[in-house]
Amino acid sequence: MSLVAARDHVRNNLLEFTRTAFSMIPPIDNPCILDIGCGTGVQTIELAKISNGKVTAIDIDAKALDILRHKAKDAGVSDRISIMELSMLKLNNLNEIYDIIWAEGSIFIVGFENGLRDWKRLLTRDGFLVVHDEDTDVDTKLQLIEKHGYQEIGLIEISHDEWWKKYYAPLGNLLGKMGINGDNEKSLKDEINMFRKTRMGSIFFILQSKS
Repeated sequence: MSLVAARDHVRNNLLEFTRTAFSMIPPIDNPCILDIGCGTGVQTIELAKISNGKVTAIDIDAKALDILRHKAKDAGVSDRISIMELSMLKLNNLNEIYDIIWAEGSIFIVGFENGLRDWKRLLTRDGFLVVHDEDTDVDTKLQLIEKHGYQEIGLIEISHDEWWKKYYAPLGNLLGKMGINGDNEKSLKDEINMFRKTRMGSIFFILQSKS
């Protein structure tokens, strides 16, 4: 198993929160979804399955997108996922509008406020934005949500302990079995050790654009 495959394998343990976040959105027939910063598409494939809609998945990492293509085909959802190699900084190149914009762990690249402001033009009227971000400066983020014309539908908090139990501990266990060495091993160990020290968790913000 490669390191990427190992991460995807344990990342599946967190899909329960993706499903819960999606369930908080009122039903939409065949929604058009934009998945920003999709990576290898763990959540992309899940969204295609549970939404019965079309997902446009964008990322700048061509290798990650190739992995997503193979996984989507294996999962039988490749006909409902459009994959685009596109920087998050160039979303002005998109001409479509979407019922739902989904961003798991990616909004930090452009900044929380910039994402709220700039992505809104890509939403349908009363469309939904779901952002999964670190649980830092939450009060400020809630103020920015209101400032930029969104209504909070709900929040889902994932504690540090849940992250440890569902992601980092299993990943550390796999590390010992996979025989990874060199820079990859050191980088992953450093990441795990840093996470243990930070005590950081994360939050799903489920938002609706106000008319």
